[in-house]
Formats: sequence, C-alpha cells, structure tokens
Amino acid sequence: MFNVASNHYRLTATCQLVSEIVLSEEFTTLCEELFVLYQKYGLTNPEQEAFKDAFYSFYSQNETKRIASSL
Repeated sequence: MFNVASNHYRLTATCQLVSEIVLSEEFTTLCEELFVLYQKYGLTNPEQEAFKDAFYSFYSQNETKRIASSL
C-alpha cells in the first residue's frame, strides 16, 4: 500500500496549469515583448521581470475564469 500526500492532487493540477501556461505560444510571445520593453527602459533583470509579469497575467486570467465558472 502507498500513501498519497493530502495535497497531491492540488499540486498535480497546479503543475499542469503552470506547464500549460509556460509552454503556450501566447505566453512566449508576451514574455518576449515585455523583455524588449523592459530592456529598452533599463529595468534590472528584464528577463526575469518579463517572465514574472507574463506569468502573473496568464495565471490571474485563469483564476478569474475558474472563479467565474464556479458562481
């Protein structure tokens, strides 16, 4: 018999969502566009900032859809 952590299914779903976001063409495009802008305006570590902002945008969009569908 094996034990599954109580949050296993939630973590698996989160990993699935993250991979869907990061591997999407739309995410890659937004990330690249933000990187160019951030680099142009001299932000510190523009690649990381672009990734964080693009990820936040897609993740929050997904959460909004999830919440709206549960109402």
